[in-house]
Amino acid sequence: MIPTQRPRMCRGFTLLEILVVIGIIVLLISILLPVISSVRKTAYQTRSMALVSKIHTAINNYYNDFKAYPGPIPNDHLNAPQSGVAGLSNVRSSENLVLGLLGGLKAVPGGGANSAMFVPDLVGKGPASLNPNNPKLYNAYMDFVPSELTAMKSGGGAAGFSAIKDLDNGGEMDSQVPEFIDSFPDPDYRPILYLRANIGASGITSGTGNAPAQYNKQDVIAYFSNHPRFEGKNDFPLYGEDPASMAPGANANAFLTDPSTTKSPTPSPRGKDGFVLIQAGRDRQFATSDDVFMP
Repeated sequence: MIPTQRPRMCRGFTLLEILVVIGIIVLLISILLPVISSVRKTAYQTRSMALVSKIHTAINNYYNDFKAYPGPIPNDHLNAPQSGVAGLSNVRSSENLVLGLLGGLKAVPGGGANSAMFVPDLVGKGPASLNPNNPKLYNAYMDFVPSELTAMKSGGGAAGFSAIKDLDNGGEMDSQVPEFIDSFPDPDYRPILYLRANIGASGITSGTGNAPAQYNKQDVIAYFSNHPRFEGKNDFPLYGEDPASMAPGANANAFLTDPSTTKSPTPSPRGKDGFVLIQAGRDRQFATSDDVFMP
């Protein structure tokens, strides 16, 4: 008689084996997450660099046409209550850049000191002649891409800006003109700063009301002190100091000094008699070693 064989029972995993597998999975995830984050940051930074390059090309094309760098509002009317534009005060150079490359102003006949007005729906239509006796609309120097710009203030502006959170909304020391922003996602995006030099001026930076240097430090620190989204939150430290308390030209000088001349008895500004674009880099802070300057 052939003995009956018992069916073999499948042995399950022990608790220890399950814990080992879970531990390996957790370890692999902990290794992969920083890699994924780094790859994403690299992609965002690559797109940001492409945007900075596109803006740089547009600025140079504008210069070729007008023999001046873009921005319809004169430098001495920026960062001040009287901008020469009806309803706008404290316009920054970065906002002036948008007005120069994409448009947004129209002439006001008989406007006097306020000879122009800001019309949000004109952003992207191209810069216009502000001479009411010679109305002319030029082609925009860049394609209008809402995701590359901050939004308008609440209650005003083109619907195309509505998907972008606003750097300006509620900011008493800022205007409603949009700025270019880099390609990092909210809440990590930062404005792309633009400074247009005062041609022939000596010195690197000065404050509003001081004798003009190449650049006005308000174009740098305007985003650090009172802005409801970024300013006053130490997101953009300027060499570890509170920019609002800096003497005119103090550490803003270091930020805007040509690094090849820092040890010279007479250091020179970046982009002397021209302009400079500044992107915050991967660490999302200005005035750090990974900042991108162009040119």
